[in-house]
Amino acid sequence: MSSKPPAPSTTQHIDAFIDLVSPYSYFATSHLLSLRPLLHSHSITLTIHPVYLGAIQVTTGNIPPFKIPAKAQYSKFDVPRAAAHFGVRYMKTSTPSSPSSTPSWFPMASLQAQRVLTVVKEEAEQEDEYERVLLALFERVWVDGRNLGEREVLREVLAEVLGGGEEEEEGSRVMGRIGEEGIKKRLMEVTNWAVELGAFGMPFFSARNKQGKREPFFGSDRFEYLFEYLGLPLQRMRIKEKGEESGGGSKL
Repeated sequence: MSSKPPAPSTTQHIDAFIDLVSPYSYFATSHLLSLRPLLHSHSITLTIHPVYLGAIQVTTGNIPPFKIPAKAQYSKFDVPRAAAHFGVRYMKTSTPSSPSSTPSWFPMASLQAQRVLTVVKEEAEQEDEYERVLLALFERVWVDGRNLGEREVLREVLAEVLGGGEEEEEGSRVMGRIGEEGIKKRLMEVTNWAVELGAFGMPFFSARNKQGKREPFFGSDRFEYLFEYLGLPLQRMRIKEKGEESGGGSKL
């Protein structure tokens, strides 16, 4: 399965770009995969691309949030709130006296893991094979607190995730491919393509509408804007009148 830029088309499509180091990429990936049947019912296709966030930040001059004290402090509250909003499992890293939203080893050196995803995506015969591994790796990082920046941990996790009777051998085989020049080149090609489309952080989306025009969207809190651009029928969030029958929560 290739991550090369698609040929020009008027088919409505979402290209999503993610890095395992980003908790918001985890939330966005989980949300988009849960919505895939609905998107398909509206003839909207979806491709999730692994990219290397570190290279994007260097290229665009974007400073990682954890290096800005105010943003780092804010994320201690925002990341758990986002996890609750999307209804996904998330690791418990906080105590009342020491709020936190990331494990002690954060930030993770994600280059090797992103190359692994590039290998898995390339080899997958069906899209859902790659996406199953992608979501499982996200959960190993952001639910189980595994540091995939450590080569041996990454190898162990791959053996767990890939399954089958020869899990360890398969994990080692995939790990053996991440040093191939073709894999390195492919990851950087897709990373550079994301930058060309406007990426500066993760998660990033490029949506193509019915007219064949593209627009960029950044962040796991911009889905309403993205879906409006694609002309999807939405139920907007609203505050209920006092005394109005409860139930159902916010409507989107």
